[in-house]
Amino acid sequence: VLAWRAKAGFEEKYGESRGDSSRFIPQTHRFFGGGSTSIRGWAARDLIARGDPQLGGNLSLETSLEVRLNLLQGDESGWLDKLWLVQFFDAGNVWQLVDEFQFKTVAIATGLGVRYDTFVGPFRLDWGIRIYDPGAPEGNRWITQRKLWSETVRNSVFHLGIGQAF
Repeated sequence: VLAWRAKAGFEEKYGESRGDSSRFIPQTHRFFGGGSTSIRGWAARDLIARGDPQLGGNLSLETSLEVRLNLLQGDESGWLDKLWLVQFFDAGNVWQLVDEFQFKTVAIATGLGVRYDTFVGPFRLDWGIRIYDPGAPEGNRWITQRKLWSETVRNSVFHLGIGQAF
């Protein structure tokens, strides 16, 4: 199965609320990036182009591509044919303001996952690593610029969930 998704969100005040002294949408209504249904190389609410990730943003762009393989399809035992292997590729980010968007601030992650079909839906385990981290210092953003074990694998993230990521 080849699965793809794209998601975009934009928030702006309107009407009389634009005259409010604060340019930002309240924090409880803002976008957040990272997590098991977002960019899987980051933990939940841990991704933002600039600033504090816990503040969220007014602009969110995300895309994901997954290849889901059922290698043991037709297994006679009846339980191995419910096992799926997944390779995924995620890209996107959250920006506090629209005018902060730049292509060099788009985060990229990839990883592997396992799905097991049950009567309530697939249980999943995903392991995401950062290919491009726009929040890292210059010269340490691409995976090729980081040490494999101490910087890349150490910053990888595991996600558990029920259902497909999208």
